[in-house]
Amino acid sequence: VRIASLVAASDFGAAYEGSFKAVLAASPNKDKIEWYTERLDINSPTIIDAMTNLGAKKPNVFITMTGAGHCPQIINEIAQKNMDSTLKYKFMSSVCKSSAYVGKDKVGGDGSQSNGWLIVGGGQKDIVAGAAAGDGFSTWAVKFLGDNGLDAKLSSNLGNGFYHAWV
Repeated sequence: VRIASLVAASDFGAAYEGSFKAVLAASPNKDKIEWYTERLDINSPTIIDAMTNLGAKKPNVFITMTGAGHCPQIINEIAQKNMDSTLKYKFMSSVCKSSAYVGKDKVGGDGSQSNGWLIVGGGQKDIVAGAAAGDGFSTWAVKFLGDNGLDAKLSSNLGNGFYHAWV
C-alpha cells in the first residue's frame, strides 16, 4: 500500500503526522506500507507542487493533514491530476467537512469531485447540508436559529456554534 499525505507545517500537522506515524509503527503490516509526505506552509496560496510530488508516487491512499483552507484545493488537485485512478481511499480531516469549505461551488461546480472522500474525526454535522435534510436535530437547529433572526445557510459556523451551545 502506498499512502500519500499532505501535512500542514504547523503544530496541527505535526500532531496529526506523529500520531499516524505511531499507528503505522505498531501495525503488523508496516513492512507492506510505503508512506510519502509533503509539508505545506499553512499560508501557502497553492498546493500544486506538493500535490504533483505526491501524485508521482501513485498512492493507493491519500490523507489530508491540513487545515480547512486547503481542503477544496486538495479535492480539485486530486481530480485534475487524475489521482482517482490509483486511489482506493481518500481521507479528509474533520476540519474540512463543512460545506463552506468543500461545498459544490468550491469543488468543481456540481460537487462531483468530492465524491468518495471520507471524513475522519469530529462528530458534528453541517446542519444545512443536503444529507442533514429531514434529520430531526438539524431541522430543529435551523428552525431555532431562524426563529432568532439567524440564517443557518450564511455560515457553517452558525451550525458549529449551535452544536457546541446545545451540549
